Amino acid sequence: MRFGECEPWIPKKDQEEAEQKILSKSEKFATCTSEFIKTLLAIRLQQGCGQAEVIWNAACHVNILSHDLNVFAHVIGTTSTTWTQRAIARAMITAMYEGCKDLLELYGKPFKETCEGLGVWSSLESGWRTTLKQLARFRNRHEKKWRSVRLMAGAHKDHDALAMLQEVANVSAGETVSQARELDDILRALGAFSMKAIDVTEDVLRKRGVLA
Repeated sequence: MRFGECEPWIPKKDQEEAEQKILSKSEKFATCTSEFIKTLLAIRLQQGCGQAEVIWNAACHVNILSHDLNVFAHVIGTTSTTWTQRAIARAMITAMYEGCKDLLELYGKPFKETCEGLGVWSSLESGWRTTLKQLARFRNRHEKKWRSVRLMAGAHKDHDALAMLQEVANVSAGETVSQARELDDILRALGAFSMKAIDVTEDVLRKRGVLA
């Protein structure tokens, strides 16, 4: 098991450019988070907007997971310490394991029923099925390995230091980054779908006189 120095995932000559891109994305995610906070607070104070919270809340979770993965990519790509790479890889795996599970629930039956109640389901059903199917397939491919890492190296389930360290040593930073990139593509598609859901929901609430 090797836990000492290593070459950064992103070559030093490319780090400045890569960091600028990552930091730029992080600023966009932070701006979106601020808008989600304001909107969700306003929804909770506004009568007649209860259904809409389901739509905005799900979209906010997409933004949070995307932001987390972007931050992890920044650290894992520039560190020169093997332990740090593997620690961040474990954090990424946990975020993906929990995040995929959460999103499938957040966009599940309650989301569908909310859209039906708002009268917007017919315009969203196709995108919903396509995107959720991609997310479910991705999760199913990796869930078994993720669960093992989460239990042994995250939750320390057996309180066995050697077993935990072996699990840590078996975590591949490169493989984890590759999975995170694949998930990032799915999250972008889910984010685009969420914006469409928000747009049609806002239109319904304006027609009802709930929103100005």
